Amino acid sequence: MLLDESLPEELVAAGSDDVSFGRWQGQSTSDAEFIRVAAEQGYDGVVFLGPSVLARPHVLQAAADVSLLVVATSADDPTDAQRDLSKHLRRLTAASRARPLLVLSHEVRAVPADSD
Repeated sequence: MLLDESLPEELVAAGSDDVSFGRWQGQSTSDAEFIRVAAEQGYDGVVFLGPSVLARPHVLQAAADVSLLVVATSADDPTDAQRDLSKHLRRLTAASRARPLLVLSHEVRAVPADSD
């Protein structure tokens, strides 16, 4: 999974046999560009700091168009987000790739499809 540049570099080392992380170094780039690069580089998903990305349908659609999983942390603080992601690595690999995921301190939740 490709990490948003807002997430700590140390998280790259927190991967497991099933989940590995790379860190995005492209500064001042749109979320859609971040997703495009992740797909081109062969990542299975992208990880965003904070849940606000889940409220942007164009970002979720861009990820769906290239079959990437979107993971967002509920924590806006990078240190808290790193702790939560590290704690739930196994759940990230077991989760369905069909819907975006929200990583909370105590669980990983699939985000329901928009009801519009």
